[in-house]
Amino acid sequence: MKTTIILDKEKDYAYLSKEITDRYFFQASTEPDAHLYHIEHPEVDSYIIFSTHFTPDSISSMIEHVHYLNSIISIIIIDTGSLNKSDFINKKNIFLCSNLKDLPKTLTSLPETQRDSNRIEWPVKVIFWKQDEEKGKTIGNILSISSSGCFIRSDKIFAQESLLLMTVKFKDFDLFTEGKVVRLGTRGSFQPEGLAVQFLRTSPQTKKCIQSIIDEKILGDLMNKLNPDQGMEK
Repeated sequence: MKTTIILDKEKDYAYLSKEITDRYFFQASTEPDAHLYHIEHPEVDSYIIFSTHFTPDSISSMIEHVHYLNSIISIIIIDTGSLNKSDFINKKNIFLCSNLKDLPKTLTSLPETQRDSNRIEWPVKVIFWKQDEEKGKTIGNILSISSSGCFIRSDKIFAQESLLLMTVKFKDFDLFTEGKVVRLGTRGSFQPEGLAVQFLRTSPQTKKCIQSIIDEKILGDLMNKLNPDQGMEK
């Protein structure tokens, strides 16, 4: 079930689950609590933030943190007029509501979240080669990884649909897996030169292991980004 995180330590919003029955609402009293829940529940597709509880700078920081965790998460800001709307209205996946009465309409208009697992930008070494060309092994850097695939930065480009064998060099172990090239990043395009690869025939246990490594890294990075004194500021 799609889930929305509400950042508010004062009021109880349990009634929303009765009014909007196709969605679960999790209420977090602090930003770290919200992120901890989000990391463990990839079905989260949106946050609700109240402008009366945070300064504009804190809201901007929270948007950065949430989109660091998952760049396609929607953030709904309940604003009664205290914000400079021009600072937020043109940002991707940011929605402004004047009150909670507009919430059902806003939630039904949210874009579909395609990603069902957290992804982290994280340089990791990888050795990869085409299945029938073991002598042509190449070393690259994985710039972005999730439990379902990765993006490899490399000067050596294979055609789309090419089948690869890969050894991903995590800190504590090597992961051998198969993959298929699903997208190319070419010089001059919006992304680095390299290959977007979908993992193939990865066991549920291996996916879970990869995801736990990613989540641990995300959590550490987010906690470093968060100011220990940051919280409900108003």
